[in-house]
Amino acid sequence: MRAPREAAGSDESLVAHFFKTFAAWPWPQAVTITPETARYSPNGRRDLMPVVAPALPPRNTARNVSRSTLQVLREELARAREVVQQARAKGTAAAWEALFEPGDFSREAPARLVVSIDAPSTEAREAAAGWVLGHLTAHRSRRGGW
Repeated sequence: MRAPREAAGSDESLVAHFFKTFAAWPWPQAVTITPETARYSPNGRRDLMPVVAPALPPRNTARNVSRSTLQVLREELARAREVVQQARAKGTAAAWEALFEPGDFSREAPARLVVSIDAPSTEAREAAAGWVLGHLTAHRSRRGGW
């Protein structure tokens, strides 16, 4: 799907089109931007939110999105769509500031896991973080989600 010409007429219009489109996106329909990657076929169990990289071979850049993450993203896209609609109606720069307010996910999430990694050096910490992330996502893919 291509943005209509009027959506590209201003930054406001383009942002409004983006949030209107993706707040209503029929996931897991893949998002692609090239004809070559449009042939990407989502894996139903793993690809909850396929956003396909524009370069070949086609691959889902959002492959680690879980069901709960997808739900948060959908809610935030819908919230942003509403904020943009209100900001455009008011027509003031101050009205747009609500779009950039950070969310307080510590109060919004019913449950969460916080993993802290400490190591003697930056390199060791990055290696340990990569190992933990790899094992968490590997666990998710074997079990079919969180």
